[in-house]
Amino acid sequence: MNETQLRTEIQHLVNSLGFWPFHPPDIGPTESARPDIFCLNPRGVTVVIEVKRIEPKAKIEPWFDPANISDGQRQWLDNWYFKMGMGFLGIGTIEAPRRLWIIPWQSWVEMETRLCEKDLNFRINLSDLSPEFELARITGGWQLPNFHPLLPLALVSTCPPRSTKEWNEKKFSFRFAKKKEEV
Repeated sequence: MNETQLRTEIQHLVNSLGFWPFHPPDIGPTESARPDIFCLNPRGVTVVIEVKRIEPKAKIEPWFDPANISDGQRQWLDNWYFKMGMGFLGIGTIEAPRRLWIIPWQSWVEMETRLCEKDLNFRINLSDLSPEFELARITGGWQLPNFHPLLPLALVSTCPPRSTKEWNEKKFSFRFAKKKEEV
């Protein structure tokens, strides 16, 4: 399993919440800094999620190196979180036991700052990650906790779509006048 599988699992989750997930391909060096998932919201705030995996590096407790988040990715998440919408970091384990968090970018930065004050060469252990952002593993995917900050944004987007009949009743017909040929 790799980061692609984590991204696909998160995309399925946000799609079930009513978002339209989009993963732009990384074509060049500037595109590689873009977040992994744009969660387009047809009726509310668009959300971006940068996905990272926690590799099993220690037998006691897996950990994540914050340096794996590039400066470009940090800039995207800062700009998106503070200027355009909501930014999240999706971080998960790739081996059993599977675990996954979707953490608001601001909460992640606050945690990094707190840990950095203690030690400049810090790493983030799974025990450092807040349980309030941890998803529950369910049959066929993942489930957000009841008070996760992504849920209120999703509730806006889950309005029932218009039916085909409703669209046909409101259909507009545009007719363009033909230019008269000059005689």
